[in-house]
Amino acid sequence: MRRTRLTFCALVATLIAAAGAAAGGDTVDEFAAALQGKLHYNDARTALCTHYSHIGVTKTERLGMEGVWIYYNRKRTEVSPALLTIRIAAPAGQISAPRTREETPLSITETADAVTGTLLFAATDALQYTLRTDHPYTAELLIPKTGDEVRNVSYEPRSRMVIVRTEFPRSDGRDPAPTFPVAVALALPEGVTGIQVFTESRVQPRPVGEPFEDRHAEEVRLLLTGTPQAGEANFHCAIAMGDQVGDVLRMLDRARGQNLATSLAKSREWLSQALGSFSFDNVPDALRPAYASAVKALLFNTKAPHGKFGNNLACFPNRGTYCTHYNWDSCFQAVGLAHFNPKIAADGLRILVENQEADGKIPQFVCATWNRPGGAQPPLIAWAAWRLYEKTRDRKILDDIYQPVARNVDWWFAKRDPDQDGLVEYSEPVESGWDDSPRFDEGTIEGVDLNAYLVREMRILGDIAQLRGNEPEAKRWRDRAEALAKRIVDFMYDREANIFRDLRAPTNKFITVLTPASLMPLWVGVPIPEDKARAMIERHLLDPNQFFGPYPFPVVAYNDPKYNASKWWRGPMWPNIAWAMTEVLAKYGYKAQQREAINHLTGMMAKNDEIYELYNSQTGGPLGSPDQGWSCAVFVDWVQTLARG
Repeated sequence: MRRTRLTFCALVATLIAAAGAAAGGDTVDEFAAALQGKLHYNDARTALCTHYSHIGVTKTERLGMEGVWIYYNRKRTEVSPALLTIRIAAPAGQISAPRTREETPLSITETADAVTGTLLFAATDALQYTLRTDHPYTAELLIPKTGDEVRNVSYEPRSRMVIVRTEFPRSDGRDPAPTFPVAVALALPEGVTGIQVFTESRVQPRPVGEPFEDRHAEEVRLLLTGTPQAGEANFHCAIAMGDQVGDVLRMLDRARGQNLATSLAKSREWLSQALGSFSFDNVPDALRPAYASAVKALLFNTKAPHGKFGNNLACFPNRGTYCTHYNWDSCFQAVGLAHFNPKIAADGLRILVENQEADGKIPQFVCATWNRPGGAQPPLIAWAAWRLYEKTRDRKILDDIYQPVARNVDWWFAKRDPDQDGLVEYSEPVESGWDDSPRFDEGTIEGVDLNAYLVREMRILGDIAQLRGNEPEAKRWRDRAEALAKRIVDFMYDREANIFRDLRAPTNKFITVLTPASLMPLWVGVPIPEDKARAMIERHLLDPNQFFGPYPFPVVAYNDPKYNASKWWRGPMWPNIAWAMTEVLAKYGYKAQQREAINHLTGMMAKNDEIYELYNSQTGGPLGSPDQGWSCAVFVDWVQTLARG
């Protein structure tokens, strides 16, 4: 039996090598090698999730397809903790758990004394489990009960397909629909010779040559009996949700004819295309694993077109924590994606503008079937699009976002300036992206960062208008931008402390809590003398007692009374905000200090196998979600900054 396992492992290695020669070559191999021993598919947030799939798979202790998750409509949904698990009837006893498991960016191969199995995606939203054994086996299909939703379970013998159609409860209470449809289709290999259907009240054998159909609100549990096959037995399972449930059989048909070699080759082809212009050129050896991990996370977080995403790929902040397309996350994610896959970056911006609401608001996030009601998020779309244009010189993204961003800027002034003083307010803390920041402890604010972002958006609208040959419109946007920039200096600049500050609405009193938001006008560039700007950087941003500590740029200054090193937006280091501060340093010529900060930050982030959402600013310990999109994106950009020297 050990000979069978080793032979199959050797076969898998041979197939991978052959597929590599056909797709991706050295780049895919180098990428996979950098991640060796660094992948952890035991958590829904870090699950195996290739082909831009809306489903992910986790492995903990059983052979087969184990934990299967749907990433859809804001929060993850567990289809099953053990969707299709395998038990081998070996002479020495039953085997249901692997002894070894090898995780790669495209597959999971697990072995025991009498079995080898490989789990991978055969296509988008279609899983494949390839089994090799000399012994009889059983495979149990399990979909637990989730409520009162009826499950329709059917079997069609000519196609050897088991199909489960049901509804799952919504994952977020704001979703207007209380449930959403899900279809699971499983193709049985030829070696399956028996089916038993379990319900709460009975066990019912079903001949594999006869159709059946059951309707009930119980868990779905089928036990499939299999005999050993020459070569490999391939289980294929497609999962569809929402308006795609009618396509589940076509999805399965596209996958079911594939053997392991075919699916590996297609997976490598997908990865090669997704990696785009990825390269390790000039990436320091010590940062290669983390660099590859960041890129892997951005790709695994990206989802195929679905519903309100239109024809665009959607890059979620994290596939298991934030299962939706966020506004300002997409803008920061574009910073990293531009280095290897600018299409995903551009598609992410298009999703935002294509889902603009009638009054001009661009929502905080876009799900497949609904937008978040209420607040927006900081306006960064024109900046992200212009930065992408500078990288690719493709004007289409500028044309696509121009009119929607113009209407969105007008929306901010129409809907978020109730006192009509020309300075815009956040309607709620979440709208700022800084959720529980002490900036909001006393109520509504006119955000210094928000107004700075609007200056830049209007300047870029002016630049786009000029590219489009509309000089009067370009002048109008630039005039509006400079008028707002002047108001920021006139009303939000604390001359005595030489720092910009948020204003308490409606009194316009300075808010004295010190955060990196106070430096955002320098990132944008507002009209203060350069010596004042440099003095501000040296007095505040480069002060180790305020921001330039061992883990630079906490979201509240180290010495502020409200600083808390580990509490969300009250003191940790958030990589997207820290990245903006390194841009401030570069803008004003502090290249050595920028490099020092980047070295500290990338070194801290590279200590873990995944890149995290935020970090304790005293210890450097990771916090929040692993595989977080904007953190991965700015890590990629920081490494490229170091590589440029």
